[in-house]
Amino acid sequence: MRDTTKSYPTIAQGFGLVGLFTLLSISQSPFYMLLSKVVDKEFSMLVFYVVVTTTILWISCVYKKVIEGKSASFNLHLSNWLILPLTIIGGLIISIGISSPISELIPIPEVFKKYLLESCLNANIFTFFTLVIAAPLLEEAIFRGVILDGLLKKYSPQRSIVISSLLFGIAHLNPWQFVGAFLFGLFMGWVYYKTRSLLPSILMHAANNLLAFIGMKMTDASNFDDTIAEFFGGWANYIIATVGAILILFLCIIFLKSIFAKEEMKMRTALDDHSDLQV
Repeated sequence: MRDTTKSYPTIAQGFGLVGLFTLLSISQSPFYMLLSKVVDKEFSMLVFYVVVTTTILWISCVYKKVIEGKSASFNLHLSNWLILPLTIIGGLIISIGISSPISELIPIPEVFKKYLLESCLNANIFTFFTLVIAAPLLEEAIFRGVILDGLLKKYSPQRSIVISSLLFGIAHLNPWQFVGAFLFGLFMGWVYYKTRSLLPSILMHAANNLLAFIGMKMTDASNFDDTIAEFFGGWANYIIATVGAILILFLCIIFLKSIFAKEEMKMRTALDDHSDLQV
């Protein structure tokens, strides 16, 4: 039974955290612009990102301790390590085969295109640390380790996963990343609900962002406007690749469900044995 009286955050508090993240991002932007005039621009972005997200994580952990009476715990243990490759593959397929085509349907303003191209051309080691190290660790601690963990204590798993994914998408602050983050969040949220471990979602997140970083390094002004279909060599190739990817994702989910069912059965058996020993 869920403890509906002492859990953090509620849905409203979750939206409040994302709102606070937005306000901090806006309020700290002058600091970022000033720092970027003195040191490397991508290093400035890394510092700016870590300061804002660490502040949000600290605030959410403080509130969680005050309301629930205990500190947030970020579990990294897994009972079955086969979960990791299945979730990483599934996450990459969602990103490439499902969310990317949907995101392409949303028109991108020229000013944002210019910003994206500049980000790709300037990508360096500091960009790597921001995307592949800092973002997976800090964002997963916030959105799965605090927000989803708290919502699961108060609401149904379905509602909790959808709301935490919605908040994860909104936190990216643009409609193009919202689609991918929301769909990715649904998958990561489901895996977290079943395992209560942050390790799969951290590694999924890191793998997805590593793929994005590689894409940034491969991008220049000549191929920036290429569609995903053109990247695959035409629509026929892309459709075949997408259908194949969805089938692989379906198989990953089936295997994961099988693993989760076996783990739940082991847990029930252990609890029954413990009850028998107490009697």
